[in-house]
Amino acid sequence: MAKKYDLLLCGVTGFTGKLAAEYLMRADLHHEGNPVKWAVCGRNETKIKASLEEAKHLAGTESSVDVQSISVEIVEDLVCKDNEVMFTKLKGVVEKTKVVISTVGPFDKYGHDLVRVCVELGVHYADITGETDFVRKLILTYGEKAKETGATIVNHCGHDCVPWDISVYELSKYAAKKLNTELHEVNFYSELSSNVSGGTTATLKHSLFEQQKDKKKNAFDPLLTDYVTGNKSCSYTEIRKFSSSSYIPEFDKNAETWVMAPVMGNCIKRSNALCHYAQNLVFSERILKEVGVVQGIKDGFFNAKFGLGLFAEGALGLPSFGLIPSSGDGPTREVMLNGYLKLYGRATLKSKKNTQINLYSS
Repeated sequence: MAKKYDLLLCGVTGFTGKLAAEYLMRADLHHEGNPVKWAVCGRNETKIKASLEEAKHLAGTESSVDVQSISVEIVEDLVCKDNEVMFTKLKGVVEKTKVVISTVGPFDKYGHDLVRVCVELGVHYADITGETDFVRKLILTYGEKAKETGATIVNHCGHDCVPWDISVYELSKYAAKKLNTELHEVNFYSELSSNVSGGTTATLKHSLFEQQKDKKKNAFDPLLTDYVTGNKSCSYTEIRKFSSSSYIPEFDKNAETWVMAPVMGNCIKRSNALCHYAQNLVFSERILKEVGVVQGIKDGFFNAKFGLGLFAEGALGLPSFGLIPSSGDGPTREVMLNGYLKLYGRATLKSKKNTQINLYSS
């Protein structure tokens, strides 16, 4: 059946969704000489159109896209008590497109039905989740069905965890093609400057105070599932943890534990299981911070403020009074333009452990 759209963007009223719409407007995408036909999906048409206007304004003169020409698909309630009613509503929208891109988080709260529809219809799907439990559930629930229908389900397509994922891929490719060996260990040090978005805050609140944890033990981690056989992959990744900070002379900075390191590590675990970088790979990730009391005070103040805001809203149901960003909020344009991520990768090799591959990405 011919599709009305090439691409459907879900979550355009959120902070990241607006950035995605802005990108689509700037890029003016074409495929095989034809313009890519895309649409947006959400719950409130007025808010959707306001978000599109804002994205158009931010895209500025670089965009020739007419906002009025962008199709708007409405699904009134993405969390419905009657799952079959929700499935029917979503099916009517998703069956019109070839690919779905979702920025609708927390994904464990809003994402299951959308993935289910994509799998049932054989529609490709990608999202920006960093919620590892959500990804594990998708593999267990929909892995076999996705193979049957031809739907490709791709998670971890945001800042968590694309830079790290691509970096390990490039290191592995270099080791295999140039040195005829495979990776043994990959250690990352990162520096970043930015602010937390409301979507990230909402995900943390859901994970800490709302989400029902699955206590059932699986035979093995679903992230290690081999896509072809459905059995445990022969490629395993150990995520190394650090309990304390240490001074790194090369950077003249302290390397400290980072709350997002397990998210990056689990993404690498999944990629290694599928792409077979190494039979036994060790991954670690630490964040670099300035040495000194001033940095410690800054970090302590931020952690206390953020933690208090999360507890007030998540545990007590009280307003946070600006201590944490609200849903739809995020870094200002100035903060984003001046922000950065610097990633330093160090890889040792299986058969040439005295040889080290260095990678820098900014």
